[in-house]
Amino acid sequence: MSQVLVYEGFEGSTFPPVGWTVLNNGAGNIWAQNTTASYAASGTQSMVYTFTSSAAAAAWAFSPAIALDSADSVTITFQQRVGLANLAEALKVTVGTAPLVASQTMVLYNNNNLTNTVYTQRTATFIADSTATYYFAFNCYSPADRYKLYVDNIRIAKPVLNDAQLLTLSVPASGCALGAAEPVSVVIKNSGVDTISNFAVNYLINGSVPVAESIATAIPPGNTLLYTFTNAANLSSAGNYTIRAYTSLLNDDDPYNDTLTQHTEHIASGAMVKSSLETVSIPDNSNAGVYSPLVFCGLPNLDGTSLSLDYLRIDSISHSWISDLSIYLISPNNDSILVSASNGGGTSNIENATFTDSASINIATINTGGIHDGFYHTENPTGLAAFHTGQNPNGTWKLRVVDNETGDVGKICKWTLAFKASTSITSKGQDSEVVQVFPNPTRGTIIIDVKNKSPLLYIKVRNSSGQTLYSESTKIMAGTDMQVELEKYGKGIYLLQLISEDGVLTKKIVVY
Repeated sequence: MSQVLVYEGFEGSTFPPVGWTVLNNGAGNIWAQNTTASYAASGTQSMVYTFTSSAAAAAWAFSPAIALDSADSVTITFQQRVGLANLAEALKVTVGTAPLVASQTMVLYNNNNLTNTVYTQRTATFIADSTATYYFAFNCYSPADRYKLYVDNIRIAKPVLNDAQLLTLSVPASGCALGAAEPVSVVIKNSGVDTISNFAVNYLINGSVPVAESIATAIPPGNTLLYTFTNAANLSSAGNYTIRAYTSLLNDDDPYNDTLTQHTEHIASGAMVKSSLETVSIPDNSNAGVYSPLVFCGLPNLDGTSLSLDYLRIDSISHSWISDLSIYLISPNNDSILVSASNGGGTSNIENATFTDSASINIATINTGGIHDGFYHTENPTGLAAFHTGQNPNGTWKLRVVDNETGDVGKICKWTLAFKASTSITSKGQDSEVVQVFPNPTRGTIIIDVKNKSPLLYIKVRNSSGQTLYSESTKIMAGTDMQVELEKYGKGIYLLQLISEDGVLTKKIVVY
């Protein structure tokens, strides 16, 4: 039987969770469920007490019933933060034999000056003095007119005898040249009280069949072991990879710390559009800010002619007061532009905000109402064209977000950066209006629409190295079209050559 007696992260659809009880023992508010992801320690939800200006808090949340024998030892851990550092909150953890205030006779944890705005783990212990059913309670008793107190990831557990905890999982960083034998390593900690050995450690890629290997080395209590899998990971194909690792120890008493997941990407050469994979937390009131990376490779120089930046899209930044934020875009060459600073007003979240140089609305004019579902020009007057210096665009682009005020935090959930290639034409009296190719960029399918009098006689597709991938003799008459599939050749930049009696037309096609 697992030694973890209760684990609650408040991620369910109902509150209080099954088995829990909440009550208000005064004139203040009651514990409630927070559903704003930026105020959760993990996941998207937590438990929150919200102030009233006229009454002190007397909110109680009681755990499910826990049967303990005399002398059983229990450790209670939970994560906690407050809404504003200058408005301290107060919290007790108690235990008793009924889910009633009067029955909570022993205080296990007490702090009336909680000011941390970043989640901090708190710990309390309890030894049962008799065999009985116990209830653990979380009591917010903050004075009136404070702000908010958050609690998340409550864990109540007996001492663990056997526990193979997975501390870290290391996988290759996203890059353009990942191969068929990439290392996967884990650090395993014996978090129990007995020595462990002869157990399995596993990893799997994108939900495939697990790779299982045996750990024969004995790990004493409290010690760690670095283990690199003998069977390396095959990441040779371009694409996104989710790698999950876990331990398999017989009679493991804590199943909640056995598994870790990491993401990486084999980046396709020539990919023109990229979106971020990982959610990144934004530190509160920190000039250092935080960076979210995107890696590109196989692109020509960024000169604004053969290649230019098309758009920057902030798909989602979760934050409860977006005018606290300054946002920058930084190139691999370490050039930087200001995208937005202190805009959007006192609203929450930035959603689907697209920045282009052709947008008529400057983001600096958005002082109220939020930033969402629109096209904007950056605060930098030159815009994305500021990067069109001929610099090498390959490498890591970064979105930097700085929170300039205390009290609200958030996360970079997703952002997207897109390039576009200009069409180049080499012809004998023929121009781009007499033969149209669309869409461009494309996900793989292009349509060749012939408008000139002479029919097309020959079609050829080459990659960036000059290798011919596709060629066909044809006769497409004026007023008709032809479909060509390029998806099988992968993402990248291709040269499409169209030959007729009027001459030769060459178009650059982008597949993303």
